[in-house]
Amino acid sequence: ELSNFELGEQVGKQALALAHALGDQTAEARLQWNMLNVYRMTNRDEQALQAGKRAIALGEALGLQEVTAYATNDIVYTYMALGDVAQVLAVGEKAIALWRALGNQPMLTDSLINYANTQAMSGEFDLALEIAAEALAISQSLNNRWAESFSLYTYSMVYWRTMVVAKALAATPQSVALGAQTGFTGAQVLVRVFQVQMLLAMGDGAEAAKVAETAVSVAKDSIPLFLPAAQGAAALVSLHHNDLSQAESIISGNGFHSLAPNLMNFFTPETAVCLYLLATEKYDTAFATSRRVSAYRHAQNLRMYLPEFLYFQGAALAGLNRNLEARQALYQGLEVLRQTNGRLWFAEIVSMLIELEEAEGDETAVARLHQEARATLQEMIQLIPDGELHDLFLSQPMIKSLSPVS
Repeated sequence: ELSNFELGEQVGKQALALAHALGDQTAEARLQWNMLNVYRMTNRDEQALQAGKRAIALGEALGLQEVTAYATNDIVYTYMALGDVAQVLAVGEKAIALWRALGNQPMLTDSLINYANTQAMSGEFDLALEIAAEALAISQSLNNRWAESFSLYTYSMVYWRTMVVAKALAATPQSVALGAQTGFTGAQVLVRVFQVQMLLAMGDGAEAAKVAETAVSVAKDSIPLFLPAAQGAAALVSLHHNDLSQAESIISGNGFHSLAPNLMNFFTPETAVCLYLLATEKYDTAFATSRRVSAYRHAQNLRMYLPEFLYFQGAALAGLNRNLEARQALYQGLEVLRQTNGRLWFAEIVSMLIELEEAEGDETAVARLHQEARATLQEMIQLIPDGELHDLFLSQPMIKSLSPVS
C-alpha cells in the first residue's frame, strides 16, 4: 500500500539487512532512497537526512545516476522540513541539473517547482512564476496531470501572497482538482491552506471554514506530514470567527507552541499562535514569539513571511505601549511588502500604522499612509472579479476605514 509507511519501513529494513549481508551496495543505494521517503513522510527528519545522504553517496560512488537524482530530489523535502533554505536551494539546483542531464522531464518538473516555491518564499515572486511556467509547459506537453497540479501549486501560492485574486481563483481549484485526479495530496492539502488564508483576507470566513475542514480531513486520511499546516489553517478560521476556545484547542492539541520551523507547514501554525496570543492580550508572549520567528525568517531570507510576523511584533509592542518600537516593526513589514509586491497583510499593517501615527499627532504620516492605502487597495480591487467575494472584501470594516476607491 502506497501510504502504509509502517509496512514500508519493516520491509525496507529487512531488505537493507539482506543487502548488507550480500554486500550489494547497488541494492543498498536504492533501499536507502526508499527509506529516505519512509522517514520523511512520517516526520523523522534526521533519519531521513541520514538515509538520503547515504543513498546519494552510494549513487555517486557507483555511478548510479538515477538513484543519485531521485535521492537528491527527495532529500530537498527533508531540508524543507528542517527549515534549511540554503540547502533547499543548493541541493535543488543540483537536482535540476541531474534531471536535465538524464533527460527526465517529469522529474525535472518536480525539482523545478520545489525550487520555484523556495524562491517564492524568499520573496522572489516573478522568478518563481518564471520557473513554474517552464514546469507547467513541460507537464502540459507530456500530459502529466500530477506535474501540472504541482506547477499550479506555485501559481496558487504566489497569487495568494500578492492577492491577484482572479488568477488565484483560477489556479487554485485547478491545482486541487488535478491533485485529486492523480492522487497528489500536496495540492489537496497545501493549496487549500493557501486558499483558506486568501479567503479570510477577502472576508469569506464561511467558505474558508469549508476549505479548511476538507484540508484537515485529507491530511488525516492520506498524509499526516501536512496535518500541522491544515490544522493551522483551521485555527486561523476559528480566530477569524473569534472562537478563541476552539482556536486554543487546536493550537494546544497539536503542540503549535513548540513546533520547529518547517517550510512545508507554510508557517500557518506560528501565524495562528501569534494571532491567538494577540487576541487574548498576552502581549509579552506574542512579542517574544513573533520576534523569534521574524529573526529566523530574516536569517533564512524568507521575505514572503516577514510582513505578518513584523505586524504581530508591532501589534504586541503597541499592546505593551511601546509605540515607537511598534511603528518601527510595522514600517519594516510595509517595506518588505513594497520590495516584493506582496499585498497579503497590507491592510492590517497600514491600519495599525495610521492608528499609531494619529496617536502621535503626525498628520503628514497619516495622510501619506492613507494615500498609499488607497492606491494599493484600488490595485487589489481591480484584480477581484465582480461578485460576492468582491462585495465581501469591500464590506470589511478595516477596508472601509482605508477609503479605497470602489
